[in-house]
Amino acid sequence: MSRRANSVIFGFDFQENAAIVLMVENMAEMDSVKIEGEEDIEIKLNDGSSILAQAKSVVKASTDFTNVKAKAKAAMQSLSDASEKVKVRKLIYYTNSPNPFNDEASKPMFYGKSIVKYDDLPVSTKELINGWLGQLEKPLDVGNLQIHVLPFETDDDEQRYRVVLQSLSDFIGEMDLKSADGLRKRLHEVWLSMLDRNGSSLDAEKRLSKKDVVWPMIVFVTGRGRLDRNVQYCTDLDDGEFDEIEYKYGKLIEDYCERYDFVVKILTDYREGNYKGHQAIEQFVNDHWEEYVDELGLDTLEENLRCNLTRIVMYTIVHKRYEIDKIKRSVNL
Repeated sequence: MSRRANSVIFGFDFQENAAIVLMVENMAEMDSVKIEGEEDIEIKLNDGSSILAQAKSVVKASTDFTNVKAKAKAAMQSLSDASEKVKVRKLIYYTNSPNPFNDEASKPMFYGKSIVKYDDLPVSTKELINGWLGQLEKPLDVGNLQIHVLPFETDDDEQRYRVVLQSLSDFIGEMDLKSADGLRKRLHEVWLSMLDRNGSSLDAEKRLSKKDVVWPMIVFVTGRGRLDRNVQYCTDLDDGEFDEIEYKYGKLIEDYCERYDFVVKILTDYREGNYKGHQAIEQFVNDHWEEYVDELGLDTLEENLRCNLTRIVMYTIVHKRYEIDKIKRSVNL
């Protein structure tokens, strides 16, 4: 594979990981995210404004400063163009270079993971940016401009993704989930896959909603997409029935992100029913499972298995309601 191809692949990887960091930093206000929309990364916020980010990487970021000025200049041009099309909250130049302007005066500001506003840059760096913007017919508003540095280098995954994974750890840690072991790695993998599909979609308007990106977390805390053999309603199944239901369950929750609304509906109905006591969840499921069979879209499944799977899904969701609520509160859903 050519070096050019390698740098292109590296650039896409950096862009998607930068999007993940931006998502977790802005999750509470985020409405949706788009890769390759008005900008490399666009996060639409609940108030209708957007965070636009231009992501440019250097393969040998710690030693190669040859083209950093050219990359920064191109980013300013792109951000200026994009800022004319949407209501802007922030304009971000995202890079992995620890010296993004090849300027000794600003270099110390970009050690490690950094967020630096235009107003805080030294005079020499401001003059450089102002010179580029002065060549444009409609330059961006520097009051919205920030420079973000995300350390991202080497072919060693542990080192390359170290800061991204730490951002995910901090994000997950704030939720105080009981069943978070392994969630960081799984979330990183799933979100990268989702962002990759979003960026390559032929539909330029296709966005990932907050519900879309939060759904994998709910899948994880409700059993990582797999069933516990000892969970209520599973113990009555023979091994063949359990294997079939476990397969269908995995497909059910993995393939359909709109299940988030289904989860909320079940939890709302449970709470409004005011069920109490040791058998409360089982009583709720037994009273209401028939109301949910059709919503799960399991028409091809044999009737007995369809009924059992509906009960199992309901029981699992209500049983894990406190974990689900922590996620919802943390992301402002």
